[in-house]
Amino acid sequence: MAIKKPQIPEQYFRCRFQVFYTVSQPTPEWDGYEGRVSMEMLLEILPSPPSTGHERELLICVCGPDPFTHHVIRMLKDLSYTENMIHAFLG
Repeated sequence: MAIKKPQIPEQYFRCRFQVFYTVSQPTPEWDGYEGRVSMEMLLEILPSPPSTGHERELLICVCGPDPFTHHVIRMLKDLSYTENMIHAFLG
C-alpha cells in the first residue's frame, strides 16, 4: 500500500504550524520519519516547552491508535509539556 502525505498547503502555514509523520513500514519513496515515536524524535522535532504563562503559544496534536496516543502523551509530559499544550485525538 502506498503511503502519501496529505496535501496540506504548508507553504501558507509554515510559520504557524508544522506536521510530522512517521510510519512503521515505509515505501522506498518515503522521505519522512520511520519507526515508533521516541523521546529522541520528540526532542529533535519539538521546540522547548514555553515558560509559565506562555503555554498557549504551543499546541501539540497527537493522533493514532489509542495506545500510541497515550504513549506519546506520557513522553510529552516527561519532557515537561503540560496538558494545556497537548491535544489528543482519541477514538
